[in-house]
Amino acid sequence: MPHEDKVRRAAQASEQGQHLLATGEYVKALELFTTAAGIFEQLADIESQAHLLNNIGLIEAEMAQNDSARSHFRQALELFQQMGSTLDMAQQWGNLGSTYRNMENYDEALNAYFEALSLYESLDHGLGIGDQYTNIAYIHGRRGQLDEALKFYRKALPLYIDSGDTRRIEATTQNIKSLQTAIEKDSLK
Repeated sequence: MPHEDKVRRAAQASEQGQHLLATGEYVKALELFTTAAGIFEQLADIESQAHLLNNIGLIEAEMAQNDSARSHFRQALELFQQMGSTLDMAQQWGNLGSTYRNMENYDEALNAYFEALSLYESLDHGLGIGDQYTNIAYIHGRRGQLDEALKFYRKALPLYIDSGDTRRIEATTQNIKSLQTAIEKDSLK
């Protein structure tokens, strides 16, 4: 198959996969993304391949196929590292952290979230930093480390306020209030 035909076929499969993903047809989207990623690998288009591996991982995570999702996020991370794409690397570390969180492997989740945090900090990416603080806070909350969870939610809130993201501001404010109430109740025991 000529090069141009391969590029066209991969782009079409990727577009169709995006449409199916948006409509919740995960299995079909997964098949198309896998096909497109394979073609982009043949074409040595590592950027397109990496983005598709990320999409595959996101679908697998949604379908609770955490081991496979983790594998695809790691493959995408390696390709983004080759490209030197710090933002994409940060996103992959965050995705890996969430996969570990879903598996209740909180130590690995924290390691991945701190890797993502470090990269977002190097970019001065406020929303990314805030999201990692929130992820870290969530893990501490799951572990019953309420003071630590509160500390990280409080670090996230001003970043969300700066971004103007109302949904994140409201959710983080609610998390802070809930933790404060829980800590107060614990102190009365």
